[in-house]
Amino acid sequence: MKDEITEFLNHLQVEGASPHTIRNYNIDLQEFADFLKQKQVSSISKRDTRDFFGSLMRWGYDRASVSRKLSALRTFFKFLKSRNMITQNPMLNLSAPKLAHKLPSFLTQSSAKALFELQGLSARDKAILELLYGSGIRAAELTGLNIGRVNFIDETIKVLGKGSKERTIPLTRKANAALKEYLNERAIAYNQESPLFLNKDKGRLSTRGLQ
Repeated sequence: MKDEITEFLNHLQVEGASPHTIRNYNIDLQEFADFLKQKQVSSISKRDTRDFFGSLMRWGYDRASVSRKLSALRTFFKFLKSRNMITQNPMLNLSAPKLAHKLPSFLTQSSAKALFELQGLSARDKAILELLYGSGIRAAELTGLNIGRVNFIDETIKVLGKGSKERTIPLTRKANAALKEYLNERAIAYNQESPLFLNKDKGRLSTRGLQ
């Protein structure tokens, strides 16, 4: 499969795929090739692909990783079929294996306490942590907040969740105080429609930046 993988990756590069995407495709395809012990692509069957995904489940891969590998193989074999390098697509109509949903992880009280006691924590980051920990707000909801959404008197915030549904979330006293401290330290003027949390360039903090 080495030559076919190389040709496919070259095709992705010509099509303008990012280096990150190409690297991920290479990792996934090499893993598949190693599993099949470099079996010729023309002889790969649907059973081979099923066995591969079954092995991923046994090895404990998470849903995101399995889905990515599934997408990589589908794209790879579709490319080979379009170039007449195979006669049958072993990924055709292959459904993704069902994986158990993992329960979300959470911070213990002692872990949270240690996090808040980190040295050098800025007023902004402290406010973010207090808000995340004390309200259960989602990352995208937090970064989408404007200052006018915070009611310091009632100690609540209004957020736009999934489906643009608005809901009101109570603030803890610590979160309320941390937000006031952060806004008092901000060096630029703001109004009710200004983003609540800013990045280093004074623009709205993105979800990626939050992570």
